[in-house]
Amino acid sequence: MSNPVDALILDLLEWIGPEPKPYPEVIDAWRTSCPRLPVWEEANERGFIDRRHRDGAGTFVALTGRGAAFLAAQRPQPMKFAVSHARDARFTTDGLRPFFAYRDLGVRAATAGRAAAHVIRAVPGAKFEGRPHRHGTTFQLVYVLRGWIEFEYEGQGAVRLEAGSSVFQPPSIRHREIGHSDDVEMLEIVMPADFATEEVDAVP
Repeated sequence: MSNPVDALILDLLEWIGPEPKPYPEVIDAWRTSCPRLPVWEEANERGFIDRRHRDGAGTFVALTGRGAAFLAAQRPQPMKFAVSHARDARFTTDGLRPFFAYRDLGVRAATAGRAAAHVIRAVPGAKFEGRPHRHGTTFQLVYVLRGWIEFEYEGQGAVRLEAGSSVFQPPSIRHREIGHSDDVEMLEIVMPADFATEEVDAVP
């Protein structure tokens, strides 16, 4: 690649990788690495990276779908084999919604961020907020393993999903969660692994 800024942007995206990194760490490593080449500013302006706040953990920097696609196109990496067993399952609450716990199935690392797969289950007693929003994804599928969950979708109205139900959410469709059972458990497959989420005023 002849453009030195593009080459350094790719270095930045590759360094961040599929897992979000703490904002101070990224700034310390990249913002002043080459003052004459505005790598950080250019990556932000092109929408390749995104800052996200995690309650109790601070601000993190992650690749957006556009950034992951740019990196994959310019520096494709081979995908790896991955297996995940129930006996080794570990659920964490540092995902997109604090009222859900997430089990990473290893797809993010195996695909270098091209895709992610999670088992998601409710955190009993956690405060629920169903704010209207949309995701900058290229693919998103949810399959309910047990319990129920109900969404409101743009142009569709209320949709209740029960065990055995699935929904494909087109990119940027506006939606909000209406409610879920305390025992709900879902499989989610999404592309890319890191994507932007934007809150909106309403679900039309």
